[in-house]
Amino acid sequence: MEAEAEITLELGEGLPKLLERALKPEAETPATPRAKAHVEALGGRFRVVIEAQDTTALRAAVNSYLRWVEGCLSALRGLRQL
Repeated sequence: MEAEAEITLELGEGLPKLLERALKPEAETPATPRAKAHVEALGGRFRVVIEAQDTTALRAAVNSYLRWVEGCLSALRGLRQL
């Protein structure tokens, strides 16, 4: 792999583990062989490490994971309002 990105989000307790459970299936079965990802909860932090064959694949994977995180957090905020 030629390109790599690591994203760490400080979220507090509980949320990182939920994100890990939600996104682990995506990381375990990548949509393309051009990029692979690893997700993990580290206490109050959520970390995504993405390795890709090129910067185009890296950008696409980073955008996808950030959108999935945003969607999960948005859904959780909506549940808290109920």
